[in-house]
Amino acid sequence: MRYVNYIINGHPVQPEQLGIIAIPAVVFAIPALVGLLGGAVLMDGGRLIKLKYLLYQKQQRKMRYLKNVVVSLGHSKDEWIILRAA
Repeated sequence: MRYVNYIINGHPVQPEQLGIIAIPAVVFAIPALVGLLGGAVLMDGGRLIKLKYLLYQKQQRKMRYLKNVVVSLGHSKDEWIILRAA
């Protein structure tokens, strides 16, 4: 509470005044921050993979729909490839 009172009263604690007291805090803080950062990277990576998969599925649904329309109009299955390129 002593350091909180210094900060509240307008006398912030200077890092060079802490000396050896700051070392245990750094020992615990750095691995915690690295762990949280690793978790964030994993979650964002999972979201990116899911997004790419959903976009791929959307494209495949469009292609299946186009193929079914072309076949239902009486054209051959190979003609939808030409239409897809257009």
